[in-house]
Amino acid sequence: MERGGTAQLIIENATEPKGDFVVTLKDAKSTIIKDAEGNPIKKTFKGGKASELGQTQKNSFDVTVTTDGTKRSNSSIARSFSHEAGHTAGLRHPHDPENTVSDIKQGEEGVKKSTVSNNLMNTGTNKANPSTSGTSLTPGQLGSVDDKIKAQQ
Repeated sequence: MERGGTAQLIIENATEPKGDFVVTLKDAKSTIIKDAEGNPIKKTFKGGKASELGQTQKNSFDVTVTTDGTKRSNSSIARSFSHEAGHTAGLRHPHDPENTVSDIKQGEEGVKKSTVSNNLMNTGTNKANPSTSGTSLTPGQLGSVDDKIKAQQ
């Protein structure tokens, strides 16, 4: 991809064409994070952004493919793709106060730290559990997605 360019991937369901699935591939600029003394300690960037939370019939989101002109790893791009698709299906981050899925709601009784760490919807902004490598979903999240899609069809 040319630096600074964007692309769109549109996937149509060939067996039941009811709409489009739009993914915009982006080149992001990183932000330098500094410590209290103003010394740079790391760079960060957004892996993607869902256009509308929980709009399963308007599937549209952005995925960062390159950062500062450098391509991200395929596994990182794939995780961002899946994470943002989760948002279009109504899933929230485990630490989000508005998350109502009890088997992944961080801080709820019985929800293990490892469950949050390994979860697809966890993020680096989660101060108590900043993992960004999780790929699993809980039964509650899968049920929530199923319910949301059925209600919107």
